[in-house]
Amino acid sequence: MSVLRSLLKETVLYGMSYSLVRVLHFVIMTPYLTSVFKDEKAYFSLQTEIYFLIALMVGILSFRMETAYFRFVSDNQFKKSIYPTASRMILSACVLFSIFSIAFRKQIGEWLSYPDLGNVLIPAFLIIVLDAMIGLPFARLRFEKQARKYALIKVSSVLLTILLTVLLIEYRHLVQPWVKLSQDAHLKVFCILLANVLGSASSYALLIPEIRHTFDPPDKKLYLKLFHYTWPLVFVTIAYTINQFGGISFLKYLMPGTALENLKQSADYSAVLRLAVIMNIFVTAFNYAAEPFFFRNATVKDRVEIYSKTSLYFIIASSILYLIVCLFRDIPALLLNQNFRGSLSLLSILLISNILVGLSSNFSTWYKLSDRTFIAAWISLISLLITAVLSVWLIPLYGTTATAWILLVCNLFITVVSYLIGNKYMSQSYPLMRMSGYLLAAVGISILTDYFYSSISLSALMKYFINISILLLYIGICYRLEFSNHARKSRKEFHPEA
Repeated sequence: MSVLRSLLKETVLYGMSYSLVRVLHFVIMTPYLTSVFKDEKAYFSLQTEIYFLIALMVGILSFRMETAYFRFVSDNQFKKSIYPTASRMILSACVLFSIFSIAFRKQIGEWLSYPDLGNVLIPAFLIIVLDAMIGLPFARLRFEKQARKYALIKVSSVLLTILLTVLLIEYRHLVQPWVKLSQDAHLKVFCILLANVLGSASSYALLIPEIRHTFDPPDKKLYLKLFHYTWPLVFVTIAYTINQFGGISFLKYLMPGTALENLKQSADYSAVLRLAVIMNIFVTAFNYAAEPFFFRNATVKDRVEIYSKTSLYFIIASSILYLIVCLFRDIPALLLNQNFRGSLSLLSILLISNILVGLSSNFSTWYKLSDRTFIAAWISLISLLITAVLSVWLIPLYGTTATAWILLVCNLFITVVSYLIGNKYMSQSYPLMRMSGYLLAAVGISILTDYFYSSISLSALMKYFINISILLLYIGICYRLEFSNHARKSRKEFHPEA
């Protein structure tokens, strides 16, 4: 249990920093941006799609070197050389990308159906380069357990970004002469991206003590080893990013209508994706701590038990969070402007999808520890094919509803396949029945309460009372079945005569 307490401590430390900045961004920027774009809904979806493309390119340019760093830094042979070697690979890719993207920005804008947004894309390119460059220094801080410095940089960067976003949009008339954008909506998108550039640049400046190690002596023999380890992970990242965040692009290209009309139609879905970020924050915070934790405990004797308990507790925690959001969804819905609440019914599906993302990450530990990343690449490519085929088939018929269900099906496929193949390469002992029971119980409670409230008229106060009672009962049952029984078992182990 001491090892699990270590994971809990790291999850709290990294989770507090990651979650705090994401929650602040979520709570402040969601109502602000849905208000700013209330009469220009297409551009709300457009800036969402731009951030999807940014995430996609950051994943490609960073080569997933964070995972490679965790894998090789524990090896004494590469402990000193892994960081400069990996950093130089990222730096080279970023230089080439910068030259290409700036030179062909107009053509890129036309290809993305943004014919008048060539200049707007320049800050997007800068965000890509900066975020790709700072990923590895952050990974170094995580591995070295410098959680406070990690948190300080993350929090200060996001707070600066939020502040600058509001200031630049509210005083965008001062920015307009410099960028010469004719449409006000274009200028708003530019201001959002410019604020992000400055926020990322502040992170880069604060990480200079780590970044300077880029110029330490590299290990030329390690380049090829890193390439073989990371290229499958790049495919995993591409597939993951498209599967999770590419829905807006699929809707833009596959629904009837022009690109701008389709972006307007998908604005409500884009907004509810922001609400689903509540679960994504928890899942990502957990994974931030779990990945280096799993690598550090890869040789521990009882690692199988540690991994299984970790997954069980993850499911319990995420199921409780799922219930909180679903039972009280009218509260986070207030963060959305009334013009953006048309897809709230899809929130439950998106939350479950995010839970499956976290669970599949736990089930995928085997390929990172056994250097079989190529298998993960195949799983990801198949999942991407499933997403593409289902999108082409269903989106023209069912629109945003299809996008949410396709995401759920894709994540369920990855989770199941990762578990089945993982059993072949690494001994695993997950309590699947208990894990499934907790999650299905939470989903069932959500469905039944929705049905109950739709068939009977109750005051809001009475609904809150019932929901709080249901939530406390669910938490009490989880505690009784897991933590209370575990404490009783531990006491018996220390006092057998009892």
